[in-house]
Formats: sequence, structure tokens, C-alpha cells
Amino acid sequence: MIPPHFLGIGAQKAGTTWLYHVLRAHPDIWLPPVKELHYFDQNLKVPKTFRQRLIGRQSDNRRWRRHLELQSQRVVSALVFLGSGGRVFWGRGQRELDNDWWRAYLTQLRRYPAQFAADLVWSFNYFCRRPTDAWYTRLFEPGRGKVTGDITPAYAVLSETHVARVRAMLPHAKIIFIMRNPIERTWSAARMLWRNGTYDIDNEAHLMGYARLEPVVLRSNYFRTLAIWERYYPKTQIFLAFTEELRDSPEDLLLKIYRFLGVEASTRHIPSYAKRQVNTGASREIPKCFARELARQYYSQLKALNARFGGSYTTEWLRSAEMILNSEDRP
Repeated sequence: MIPPHFLGIGAQKAGTTWLYHVLRAHPDIWLPPVKELHYFDQNLKVPKTFRQRLIGRQSDNRRWRRHLELQSQRVVSALVFLGSGGRVFWGRGQRELDNDWWRAYLTQLRRYPAQFAADLVWSFNYFCRRPTDAWYTRLFEPGRGKVTGDITPAYAVLSETHVARVRAMLPHAKIIFIMRNPIERTWSAARMLWRNGTYDIDNEAHLMGYARLEPVVLRSNYFRTLAIWERYYPKTQIFLAFTEELRDSPEDLLLKIYRFLGVEASTRHIPSYAKRQVNTGASREIPKCFARELARQYYSQLKALNARFGGSYTTEWLRSAEMILNSEDRP
């Protein structure tokens, strides 16, 4: 059994989906077929039978079902693709013909059909066995000989007790944390929930209530995340980046991450879709009331972040918040 070599801990809506797909393209890196394993933020004290997974209303069970549905779609799509010699797509594949990473995955399956069987075995272990420490490390067995990782943005909001557990289990793991302007990050998360039918972002009361939810505030509290993780991991094992780097110079950022992970940092390993952001969602202007609430809420943190990372993108974040707050005084 081999534990993962690195964890991508977030932040949510800051580029972790992009990170997952581009790192999977590197020949010396192995990532699980399912993004966001959510092992360390699960309540492991509560036994979970297969039946509970199928009908349970807890967030862990609902997430498990979403993963199962997505992976099932991929399996059927891959079977149809392979069976037709690469000529026919179905379901997810049909909807994502313009998705470069998905097309690259299917092309790889066509060249190495044994990978499909390996992914199927992995899925059985992931979905059908009870989560334990041994189960978790066994999930990375297919990546033996490569650098393996678990990218789960929810790890950014783990409590100190949970991070201590991570450290005890993975003392040598490297940590990747990507930060995004807290105002933009929160708005992006709200839009995602709106697309899923969870929140009505056209309802001001709903939107303002969402902004003040503790889990939402925690996801943008980068100082809390850094304080806890840096207490248990030396800074040499932590890679910090900004979403704007992904926007402005994705290849340079990726080469830095390659070097941090200790794999060959060559542009020949950078996939063509690295310059395309993933899961950006439809563009929509943030409501002024919501922007002002978030600017007030995060202003002190933005000042502190700029004091630590001054001269970087945090200066843009602070100026943007000040412009929003100053606009309150304009007619």
C-alpha cells in the first residue's frame, strides 16, 4: 500500500478541476479516476453500508451517489467508444466532444485498453468497500512507481484535529493550495449552486444569507487554512499559487508545479487543454449588493493577505474590494 505523495487542498472554485485534468496528463503522475475523494473530511465513526450509501441523505452519501453516477456514465461511454473502434460516443462522451481532456482520455483507452479494466477494478474498490485508512492508501496502488495525489478542495477547511490526522498518516505529503479573490470565489460557488438548483441567486435574501454561511466564509478564509496547514507541514512542503496565474500563464504555473512534485518539468508534458479553464461556468455579473457584502466581509482579510503576499495578485484583490466599497458613496 502506498499513500498519496501530494494533496490538492483547494480552494474550492479556484482551479482544482483544471489542476486535476492537467496533472493526469503527465506520464509520471497518477491521479484517481474520481476527483475529490473526500476521505479526510468524512465522518469515519459512522459505519456506512452499501444500502446506506444508496439511500442515505447525509452529504457523504449524496456525494458518493454523484460520483457513482458520473463514473457509470464514463464506463458506459468508454465501452461504447472502445467497442465501436473509436467511432461512436454515448452519453457523457457525446456531450463532451469539445472537451479536450475527455477526448484525450478516450484516445488513451483506445491505445491502452487494459487501462479501462484497471479503472473498473479501482471503481469497484472505491464504491463497494468500506472507507478505512488501509482502503484509502490502497486506492493509490495503481499509481505505484509514479507520483500520486488526491485533489479535494474540501481539505482546505479541515479543522486542526483533522489536519493533525492527515499529518500523522501522510507526514511526507506535499500540499498544493491555490487561492482566488475571495469575492470572485464566493460568487463562482454561488453560481454553481444556482446551476444545481440549490440557491436562487436572483433572490437577494437567499444570496445574502448564503454569503454569511459559516462553511462559505471558511472556504475563503485563506489565513485560517494557511495557519493550520503550516502548523503541521513545513513551508517547503507547501506550494501556494493564485488562480490568476492559471489565467495569465498556465504553462509557467504548471512547470512550477511539476518541479515542486519532483517530476520532469518539460513543456512536452503540458496538454493542449492546459490553456483552457475548466468548470468556469456561464459568465454573469455579480449583483452589487452581494459584491458589497463580500467586500465588507473580507476587507480585513484582504489587507492581511496583501501584507503577506504584497506585490502579487492580492494587491488586485484589495483594490477591487476598495473600489466596490467606495462605490457605495457614489450616487
